[in-house]
Amino acid sequence: MSMNIEKKRVLRVILDKGMVRGGELMLEAGLEPKDLVKEVQELVDDNIVFKTGKIDEKNIFSARFQVLPGDRASVKNLLK
Repeated sequence: MSMNIEKKRVLRVILDKGMVRGGELMLEAGLEPKDLVKEVQELVDDNIVFKTGKIDEKNIFSARFQVLPGDRASVKNLLK
């Protein structure tokens, strides 16, 4: 799977934090809400990231994202 730079930044932050809220993820990854929504939605759709909450520009700040513990090693390989 090929990932763009923004998606890799998002995934690195999620892996580093364990579980992260959308507002913090947006700041750490340096993305605007609409761009963050696009990137995390693709990661969720590909079953790479697990989310709680709604993924849209209005609710992205309070949504939470994580990589499930059993998937961490395989997800780290995606960043290589």
